[in-house]
Amino acid sequence: MKKIILPILLLLILQLSCKDNGVTPPPKNNPPGWQEDIPWPSLADSPWPMNHNDPQNTGRYKGRILINGSIDFYIDSLYLFTGISISPDSNIYFCSSMPGYIHSYNINGIFNWKVKLGNENIYTTPLIDNNGNIYCISGQEGILYSLSSEGNIQWTYNLGFPVWQTTLNIDKEGNLYVIDGGGNLNAVSSTGTLLWKIHDARFNPSSGVAISISPDGRTMYLPGQSSTSLLALDLISQSIKWIFGNSEVLHTPVIDSQGNIYLFCKSSLVDSLKPFFFSITNDGKIRWYFDYQVGVNNYIFGNADPTIDVEGNIYFALDSLYSLDYSGNLKWKLDLDEFNWSPIICDESGTVIVCENQNGLSRILAIKNGNIAWQTEINFTNNGSGSSPALGFSKLFVPTWKSSHIITIR
Repeated sequence: MKKIILPILLLLILQLSCKDNGVTPPPKNNPPGWQEDIPWPSLADSPWPMNHNDPQNTGRYKGRILINGSIDFYIDSLYLFTGISISPDSNIYFCSSMPGYIHSYNINGIFNWKVKLGNENIYTTPLIDNNGNIYCISGQEGILYSLSSEGNIQWTYNLGFPVWQTTLNIDKEGNLYVIDGGGNLNAVSSTGTLLWKIHDARFNPSSGVAISISPDGRTMYLPGQSSTSLLALDLISQSIKWIFGNSEVLHTPVIDSQGNIYLFCKSSLVDSLKPFFFSITNDGKIRWYFDYQVGVNNYIFGNADPTIDVEGNIYFALDSLYSLDYSGNLKWKLDLDEFNWSPIICDESGTVIVCENQNGLSRILAIKNGNIAWQTEINFTNNGSGSSPALGFSKLFVPTWKSSHIITIR
């Protein structure tokens, strides 16, 4: 009898533990498309250590959103182009512009410190590594900074060109990557030494786009410009493996745990004039594509990064919020009052956060299964959001770039 009761008790304890942490335990037999967490030893073990949360740009929070939409507090960000990162010890980091500062607050809105990084705009969201070091770039000056968690500058590296990219990415060994305004992909060590640099006129250095890295850490995906949509680069040989598409990409690609890539673009393999939302395999083949019927001239909006939940459902928001299953079939669609201009995020259960810019008055929406769970109106003149929100410690942090505030919701 004891042999039967003991395993049952252990199973109940495990289930209760997962519920207390707000994390859904994976099923015994994972369904197709189930998204495993990708270990990334160089990155801080925190709720939101970098732009859109991880090197694959999934925008997925590891847990459930346990907030009700009430505004907690505002932080005056003094003109904001970047997203927000959250440290393991409950601090947030973000950058302001004109002049450029990096700021540190705790999650209750109490000021810790700020450090001046330059005189011009900063576009790159801070990144926190596993040692608590913080990396960011002063935009116009093109200088990469490493700071301690106390705000002390540890080293700088001059990239030689301005940097407008949203994401400073990191590989599993802790090396940092960014495309500068000269069309160069830079690889810089965690000690501030240039490892290598590649120039390619097809690399897109525009604001709102950046690189993603494959789950195994061996391939980098770079948004293209002009007649190339995506370039896959082998990080071992530093050579281009394949390219895809024939239009500029204005957002950062999302990579799932199976290695599939998601992006908006045109492709002559389907229709060279019409844009689609594509899922392609890690060898550059079309897995499926979805016609979202927005129109040729309004097919992509900058910074509109998709997101993916733990079941492999894909979400993207333009004129509407779309939910596609792992095979690319439409699950549901929710019309928005205005276009979405910023990355969207979700939790593991598929609750999606969208920042809607509605005629100068923004709304923050939490949407589950095509229904609005809650909405919060932001009463600032000419408000808007163009950077990724962040989730952590039962709070949602939303950067706004017109009213220049960070809005914290609980």
